[in-house]
Amino acid sequence: MEGSLGCSIATLLFRVFVIFIHIFPAVHLKDPWKPTPTEKNPICVTPECVSRGKMYYKNWDPTVHPCNDFYKFACNHWHDINPTPSYTWEWNNLALIQIEIAKQIRDIAEKCKKRSDSEEVAQLKTVYKTCMDTPSMKTGDIRFVWQHMKKAGFDTSAPWWEVHQNYIALTGVSALMSIKVVADNRHKYSPILFFSEINSPYGSIIHHVVWNPTETKVYIKLLKCLYNTPFYNMSPVRKQLPTLDFMQIVLFRHRLNEISRECMQLKYPHIKPVTVKEFENWFNKLGNEGLAKVGWRRIVRVMLKNVPDTVIDHDGMIAVRREEYFKKLNELLARTPKDVIGDSLFWSYDIYALKARGRLHERLNKIQFYASDVRTLS
Repeated sequence: MEGSLGCSIATLLFRVFVIFIHIFPAVHLKDPWKPTPTEKNPICVTPECVSRGKMYYKNWDPTVHPCNDFYKFACNHWHDINPTPSYTWEWNNLALIQIEIAKQIRDIAEKCKKRSDSEEVAQLKTVYKTCMDTPSMKTGDIRFVWQHMKKAGFDTSAPWWEVHQNYIALTGVSALMSIKVVADNRHKYSPILFFSEINSPYGSIIHHVVWNPTETKVYIKLLKCLYNTPFYNMSPVRKQLPTLDFMQIVLFRHRLNEISRECMQLKYPHIKPVTVKEFENWFNKLGNEGLAKVGWRRIVRVMLKNVPDTVIDHDGMIAVRREEYFKKLNELLARTPKDVIGDSLFWSYDIYALKARGRLHERLNKIQFYASDVRTLS
């Protein structure tokens, strides 16, 4: 009996050993990854499949086993062949969409006026043609922009909150925050206005890190270079513009950039849409010297005027990302002199206009300030 039991145990141990010998190499000594044979998985050969396949193939890293790290296997070479563009600090679909929208807007602006054009499209074509075709553009910038703003109904003596509204009406851009029309996936993807922290308070100049004293001085040189530009056959620009405190303007923008960066580091919040009236009431409770001055309903009307299926009165819904940014922005506006805010808004518009005409690089080069110091949108 004991001999039979010992034989059974020995037989069992031998079988376990044989199974281990077969399993160990399969588990711990993986063969390099090999694609599925073509005969077992026919390949799609349509032009779309071939094009997409070539794109994926360039991104693959065959030195990485897909079971160990599929992301590296599939995408490790993507950044090598797709460097981040100079006009943004990261790749994202929104940036690509904005570029395509800008191209379409330019195509519209370059076409001749038609009777069927809406008031906004007609104004866009007028502004674009004037900026691109005026001979005096070679000898001047600021005075032309200033005069054109007046002709377009942009009151240069108005308080900053009216300047802000006019700025949005004329350009569709805010110099204090980011405003976009997005699809609300909670309500059948209907369009909704989305407010968030500003991307860059320096007009078309992107500089997300803290500015050192040298960079601040050079940026002020850029503003002074624009301000002191002489105009042939015209009176000097200083007679057309108020006296400006450039340091106060730049310090205001520095602080705006600082609170934007601080809030971008916060955890992405759960966004709950609110009505325009609720948004207004929130700022009224915070104080009357900051964002309570802003005409939120007018901004909504301007941004959604030609967007179908939207409500543009006080009951209209908007989405707000990171309320903390708007709270800090409200505090900044309340303690900043009104003339400094207004001057900062005007100069944001001017940098915006220079970018649109492709003149910003030219001005930067004149003061020996190259893209390695401050990256500019092109």
